[in-house]
Amino acid sequence: MKQLVIVTCIALTATSATAQVFNEDVSETIVLEGEINEVVYDAISPEPLTVAGQRFRATIAVNRYAALEYDLPQIRQYFDAVASIVFEVFDAQGMPVDLPIETHCDDTVYADAFGNRLAYAYLSDGQIDSASYAIQNTTRDNSFLSCGFRLTEVQPTLFNDTVGFPIPLEGDTVANFRFRVESGSMPVNNPTGIFYGEVEQITVSGFDSDGDGIADELDACGISITAETVAFDGWYETGVTNYVDESGCSIMDLYAACEAEAEAQPAIPAGPVFSAYSGPSYCETQVVYGLQIDGVIDYTESRMLRNALYNYHRSGGNGPS
Repeated sequence: MKQLVIVTCIALTATSATAQVFNEDVSETIVLEGEINEVVYDAISPEPLTVAGQRFRATIAVNRYAALEYDLPQIRQYFDAVASIVFEVFDAQGMPVDLPIETHCDDTVYADAFGNRLAYAYLSDGQIDSASYAIQNTTRDNSFLSCGFRLTEVQPTLFNDTVGFPIPLEGDTVANFRFRVESGSMPVNNPTGIFYGEVEQITVSGFDSDGDGIADELDACGISITAETVAFDGWYETGVTNYVDESGCSIMDLYAACEAEAEAQPAIPAGPVFSAYSGPSYCETQVVYGLQIDGVIDYTESRMLRNALYNYHRSGGNGPS
């Protein structure tokens, strides 16, 4: 079976082509862990015991390719940007704590829900210093569940400044959070819970720096050549789609690795004893067979690549004049 990841791109040259692979729902999952300092409940009876001092884990699924609704000097708002927010509390032994209010804001709670799924980036001097992720699910009978998670930096550089969407940096950190959840039936007073505390650890999975459809933590080729079709030296077109395999390497990445290997070898001396024709290397010929065996390309595409490879080398690798 063929690998399903296909790179799409506007440009077709290997030297300058880049691509974004859009996912309609989720591009990253952000996991934040730390300690709860304060909990405030409203309209919940009997008043539950405090969980201050206990641990929390918030899992937020976002789409950083979401539409930017407005972009102001101090705030950016993204529409349809949050797929789910799940907030969990654990005791000192790491066991889940039952809470008096629903804290799972996703489609498992209200499958027929509609509502707002927004992300906000708050800026100071052009840099993101805090962010909010919010979901409000409302059903046709006006039952609803609203979740909002606010993340604020205490130390500088909490967010990835290379991405406009608010994606926090991974690793140990010092940051503050506020999680607010409200559920019930409008317009009566609804049970509300507000949790405050400190974020100590952040994990981001699914980030795809080179846009090839493979998350960074699974990507063997961190900066892929993402042309739409395979072209030797960026100009000799093969007509074969530049598929990406399960390791995150495009077909052109594999050929580029062969070229780097060849450049590392001693040069063949010139002279009458040596042929002027230089054919494909052993590495290049094996790329085709490996791709076909792995099911990335079929027999027809394999033959197209082999023919194009030999013709490219017969041309001497000289581009069009």
